[in-house]
Amino acid sequence: MSTLFHIERYVYRDESAAFQVDDEGNHKPYESERAIIDRHPEVDGLFVSVAHVGHGIMTSPAAGELMASLVLGRALPDSAYEGFRLNAHWVEFDNNAL
Repeated sequence: MSTLFHIERYVYRDESAAFQVDDEGNHKPYESERAIIDRHPEVDGLFVSVAHVGHGIMTSPAAGELMASLVLGRALPDSAYEGFRLNAHWVEFDNNAL
C-alpha cells in the first residue's frame, strides 16, 4: 500500500492510524485528534500537514514552525514535535476532545 493511502488513513482516523501497544504486543486503537506534519517518504520534496480536525487556524503557527524546520533540514524546535511525524502512532495527551 502506498504512503499516500497511509496518509489518508490518518485523515480518516481508522484503527491503523492511532494505537497503543499492550504488554502482549496487541494494538489497541483509540480516536486521535493529532495532526500529521512530516515529509512524505515516497515523494521527494513533498511535505504534508493534514488532519488538524478543525483546529487548523489555532495550530497553524506551530505547524508552520515545524514545517519550516523540516523543509530547511534543521532540528525540531521542541522534541514534542516528534509526535506529529508519520511514524508516531501514540502520543501522550492525544485524545478525542471534539
